[in-house]
Amino acid sequence: MRRLWIIVACGLFAASPGLAKPCKPLTLLTRLHFQRDRSGTRITLPVTIDGQARDMLLDTGASFSLLSPAAVKALHLPSRATDWHLYLLSGSDSQYGIRARTFALGRLHWRRVDFFEMGANQNIGGQFSGTKLIGALGDNMLRNFDVDIDYGSNTLSILSPDHCRGRVIYWKTSAVAAVPMSLNDGGQITVRVVLDGVALNAIVDTGASRSVLNLSTAESDFSVTPGSPRTPSVGHVPGSNGDSYFVHRFHSLTFNGIKVSNPKLVLVHNAARRHLDRGPALGSLFSHQNAGDLAPLLIGGDILQHFHIYIAYHEHMLYITPAGRPQH
Repeated sequence: MRRLWIIVACGLFAASPGLAKPCKPLTLLTRLHFQRDRSGTRITLPVTIDGQARDMLLDTGASFSLLSPAAVKALHLPSRATDWHLYLLSGSDSQYGIRARTFALGRLHWRRVDFFEMGANQNIGGQFSGTKLIGALGDNMLRNFDVDIDYGSNTLSILSPDHCRGRVIYWKTSAVAAVPMSLNDGGQITVRVVLDGVALNAIVDTGASRSVLNLSTAESDFSVTPGSPRTPSVGHVPGSNGDSYFVHRFHSLTFNGIKVSNPKLVLVHNAARRHLDRGPALGSLFSHQNAGDLAPLLIGGDILQHFHIYIAYHEHMLYITPAGRPQH
């Protein structure tokens, strides 16, 4: 596979005994344009599975990649019971594995790629024009690379993780936030942010259309009153035994220096959050991920769409800059 060099060497090193080996520049493995749903908040990527061109949701909140039952049937993919369970935050679980003979994402090609099959009552969700999604591309396919998501130009770049640490911003920008990140038990990217002066753990989830704050956290840490004029109820969460959800506009959300002004967040209990429209909502591959263990804040595409995001999985760092001109 041809590799494209997109940044020059990180520095000059004397070739003297005892000096560290020079690190490598960034290496681009593939780059492709993505589509968004009509709200502009969620991303679909063109893929090729067993020679068939299809589209998949980019979902950094998914621990494992998933295919719908309709896609499994249409692509004539064999389904088999496994010893593992993939627990979904909707409360159901999947034990059926799917193996595709070939899978391609741009210039990247794999053989014998495993997926889990979605339950019959699961759906990808979202409003996508002119595309039919077959599933979600999750953490198991992404974490071996660096993933660069440019919402300004609607491009996704996959890069080698073997490069100089911290030398990843190859585009012109006015500000950069370097945010330490970790992966929780469900494989979700977790970072520390500041919301109206309060530090919180937050999940970065490209598969979610809306950003959501735990209602109990909103009440205890921000003195929010659900149902008040500033925090109106906007409906009931489907399938959640009547849980209401609310909206509230905060003053600021900050990622280590990069500030989002006046973010509007959905407020709902963590136990009901799984029923919102974020799609497959994957939990842990091996054990139940209890709603109480989730980070109180989920950052979805309504906020992420304003940024250019570089995910350095091996560095455990998330680099964020303002996006260029949006292209919906």
